[in-house]
Amino acid sequence: MNLLTPILSEILVFELNASGGVTSAKTSTARYSLKDSAIILREIDKEKFDWTKKKNGIALVFITGSDVGSKEYEASGNDAISKIVENENLLWTTHEVGGNRRIDFIRKSTLGGDLDETEAKGLYIAGTTVSRQTDIDMYVALQEFYEKKVSFDLIKKSREFRAFFFDSLFEKIKLPMLLFFFALLFANYVVFSNIKEKYDISETTYNIRLQKNKIETENREKTNRLFSEYNKIQSYPLALISDRIASYMPKDIRLSSMVFFPEKTPAARGKTGSNTTNVIVIRGKAGIAGTVLLFAQYLQEDKLFSKVDIININNLKDTGSYDFEIDIIL
Repeated sequence: MNLLTPILSEILVFELNASGGVTSAKTSTARYSLKDSAIILREIDKEKFDWTKKKNGIALVFITGSDVGSKEYEASGNDAISKIVENENLLWTTHEVGGNRRIDFIRKSTLGGDLDETEAKGLYIAGTTVSRQTDIDMYVALQEFYEKKVSFDLIKKSREFRAFFFDSLFEKIKLPMLLFFFALLFANYVVFSNIKEKYDISETTYNIRLQKNKIETENREKTNRLFSEYNKIQSYPLALISDRIASYMPKDIRLSSMVFFPEKTPAARGKTGSNTTNVIVIRGKAGIAGTVLLFAQYLQEDKLFSKVDIININNLKDTGSYDFEIDIIL
């Protein structure tokens, strides 16, 4: 069996028996089973068979019976044989058995509607065998067809057989190809999911590390700035500065807070404070606004402080007092 045979799908086999002017028909399907290493022949009911599935199908026709004529001949060029071969109204097949040659033939009209019905199926007739013998071994005949006629040359020459061959090939590889692509897609999904999971973990780890480094950097900068500012005034202890400020406070002033070296200073006179070097922020309350001005004047006269700014004085109408904020720059 050649390499192409296992690829082919089922072919149709029409057996027409013409005897005594009556034609009987039998329809079967045949395929080569690679598993059984044999040809599987199965008779079908042509009335119930779905012919639409055989759009590009091929068929073999076997014609037997007593109405088949037969003539022996010895060599080519015989006029009687030529007349049979050249007659378009005849179907014929040559046979050679034991060195004896003969040609079996039958008129197409003898077969009546059975032949027309076979041709009307739209099938490609890959071979027609006419034989006076009624005991044709179908398995042997099909074996001969598969071995001798099915070839790459037939695929090249016959458009119909080529279509049938590629349809058969597609049916054979359709499921394996679908399974292959499904496995490929599944493998791609697994690999992609694994890569994405690792990427997400790496990205999360990176963001956490980045945030941690940012916080550490900010804390380090704050610490360095604090030590830097403290080193600038290390000759003046904070306790001494606090006592010096307290000594200038008028009697009706009460301090609510004293902040050394704040990170930011509030806006003063429409300008945003950005330089907090050696700044001390004092907040408190006073009975009259003039007391705040006097307090600021006392502080400004002290050579320990390079500059004193009154940031704001607000009149608290509900309490009849004033709150204030003063910035002292060392």
